[in-house]
Amino acid sequence: MCHQLMGAMYKVCYGKGEEKEKGCDETFEVLKYLDNELQNKKFFGGDNIGFIDIVASYIALWFGAIQEAIGMELLTKQKFPRLSKWIDEFLCCRIVKENLPNREVLVPLYKAQFAAATQKVSS
Repeated sequence: MCHQLMGAMYKVCYGKGEEKEKGCDETFEVLKYLDNELQNKKFFGGDNIGFIDIVASYIALWFGAIQEAIGMELLTKQKFPRLSKWIDEFLCCRIVKENLPNREVLVPLYKAQFAAATQKVSS
């Protein structure tokens, strides 16, 4: 799932026109699937963080930083309430806070990366 999401987000970040739109649609499909999988659980495996939560940490931290860097909000509390709640729960865990990079560091890095890629394409 995360591999599909990364591919879709690549299209959103670097694509133009129809390709970017297709990336948005693919992103929504994956997020909807994950939102439905959570049902009423705190984490994907139940009450405790498990392997799937660790794999999905991309969504919890990096996905949000990418959204901010490109100025698009794809994952909203209104569209994906369970996934949004999972993100909040996951990022509040002490072990997660201690081991994931700081979002305030990631956003400027992504902005610079996307700006450099855009500049390369237009040159």
